[in-house]
Amino acid sequence: MRVYRTAMKIAQAEHADLEVVALAALLQRKNYYFIPFGQDDSYKKPCSLKSDFTLLPDTLEAALRGVQIQPMLL
Repeated sequence: MRVYRTAMKIAQAEHADLEVVALAALLQRKNYYFIPFGQDDSYKKPCSLKSDFTLLPDTLEAALRGVQIQPMLL
C-alpha cells in the first residue's frame, strides 16, 4: 500500500478567522504536515497567518519520516 504525505504552507491568509474550520480539519488528518506558522503582523493584520519558509527543508525531511515539526505554531 502506498502512503502519500502532503506538506502544506500558509503563505498569507488575510482572513484566517474564516479559515479556522478548514485549517482545524486538515490539522487532524493523517499524512498532512505544516510548515510552522504564526501571526504575520499582530497590530496591522490581527487575523493574518504566515509560514516561516526558512523551515521548509526541515518540514519536508520530517514529513518524509511521518513526523510534524514542532512547534507548529510560532
